[in-house]
Amino acid sequence: MMKPQTHFTHPLDWLHQAPSLVLGHHWIFTPEHPLWQSHSQQWPTIPQPLPRAVGHYYQLLWRLWIQSHPMLDLVAEEIQIQGEQRTLGAIDFIVHNKINHRFEHWEVACKFYLAYQGQWLGPNASDSLTRKMTHMLAHQLPLSQHDTIAKRWPIKARRLILQGRLYTARDQNQKYALIQENSGWQINPNALQGWWRYQPYQGDEPILQLHKPNWLTQARATPVTSHQLDPHQSTHIVDPLGQFGFIMPQSWPNLGPSAV
Repeated sequence: MMKPQTHFTHPLDWLHQAPSLVLGHHWIFTPEHPLWQSHSQQWPTIPQPLPRAVGHYYQLLWRLWIQSHPMLDLVAEEIQIQGEQRTLGAIDFIVHNKINHRFEHWEVACKFYLAYQGQWLGPNASDSLTRKMTHMLAHQLPLSQHDTIAKRWPIKARRLILQGRLYTARDQNQKYALIQENSGWQINPNALQGWWRYQPYQGDEPILQLHKPNWLTQARATPVTSHQLDPHQSTHIVDPLGQFGFIMPQSWPNLGPSAV
């Protein structure tokens, strides 16, 4: 059965305690790491207004987490790496570790994936967990080998942080199972979980609708009824039992030949 979820009132509490979605690769950074555990958890004020995109909001939270860590210095953020003809990508964070006096490259992402036919797909089904992990491991984290970075900050460690939630299809027997996708990493069995189902959603009790960028916790959710849900849009909710869920339109995932 689905594990009960702890509801956090402060987003930095969520950030600090939410498990990684994935395990197994040596670049994956998880809350069990001593450096993570050594944070004082004295949270700064979150600046307003918030970014509208979940990813930008999540990166803002990590900036605050790093800046408030007693053993870390934030050196640079969102560094554009230029090739001869185009931008190769951007580095999320360069961090100075004061414990061992070395520079580190951090990439962070918060993702919400739904189990579908042996894959983990995003509400926008062109996004998948496999595609995201491949991009972070094969493209994003190696960017710090570029001369632009290496000459200025010799990187001695790389950290991949991927948090969020995994949603399994709700069937008539209310059974849940995590799909494994292996390519040098695996699904964390303790990842935060939720459920998803197609429209129409039947239920007389009020539910809580989550609005971007506040998908991490239910602190700013708004009460709605099932009759108020748009049948043509995906809706992120918290149900009457306190479980996080997605209500998906019948058209999802509508995958083209090369969408995943």
